[in-house]
Formats: sequence, structure tokens, C-alpha cells
Amino acid sequence: MTTRIHIKGGGFPKLQSLVGKMAEDAEIEISKALTATGIELRSDIQKRIRNGPATGRIYRRRSVTHQASSPGEAPASDAGRLRNSITFKKEGARAVKVFSVVKYAKWLEFGTRKIARRPAFHPAAQAAAPKLRARIEAAIARAIR
Repeated sequence: MTTRIHIKGGGFPKLQSLVGKMAEDAEIEISKALTATGIELRSDIQKRIRNGPATGRIYRRRSVTHQASSPGEAPASDAGRLRNSITFKKEGARAVKVFSVVKYAKWLEFGTRKIARRPAFHPAAQAAAPKLRARIEAAIARAIR
């Protein structure tokens, strides 16, 4: 026995319009989710630098005493230059970039031959990933209602 289904093509333009509207709504909602996550990610990185454990060596520079971070910890804030340089930039509707403009940020994050890694960006991004996923799922759900 064969079952045949016949579809009349009269409603397709309306369907295409509805699908197009849902896609536009989803893109707007996902863009909002990315922006919120980018702002939170920047804040988390700054907090990790400001409030990190800083269990490294203690040294004095002029009248200031500073305790450095140990390898593997987020960089300990000294003058605040690194922490204050962290920003985020929206790059189109589907991307945000969280970054630092100071040259030594990459040396601290990834390490060098002489400096052990002191990551702040990567752990913060890993912590933000589940929340971003949930936000994107919620954004899509809102768009298709």
C-alpha cells in the first residue's frame, strides 16, 4: 500500500516570510546574549586579576609591597594597568571580542620561556561557556514562539 501526500504550493510565500522573521528575531536575541556574556566575561577576568589568590613571592618596589601570583593563578594586580585594559568589542551580530591592549597580557596568559602561564582569560571563558549556551538556547526559544 502506498500513501501519497499532495501539498498545494499556495502557502509557501507566507511560510517563507514567517521562517525569515523567526531567523531575524533569533539573530537579534542571540546578539543580545553574546553582548551580555561579553560584558560578564570582561568583568570576570577583571575580578580574577583583582581578587586572585596571589600566593607568589613578595617584593618591595619603592614604598609599595606587592605579592605576585604563582604560576597557574590569574595575574596579581600591581598597578592595575592590565585589569583596566581589558575591554570587549562587538564584532557584528554574531561575535564579541574580549581582549587587553597591553603587550604583556599574552605573555601572562600563555607564558614564555621565562614566565610561567598565569591565565585569566581562558578560565573565565570556560566558566562563561555554559551560561552562553543557555542564553543562546533561550534566545532561540524566544524567537520561535
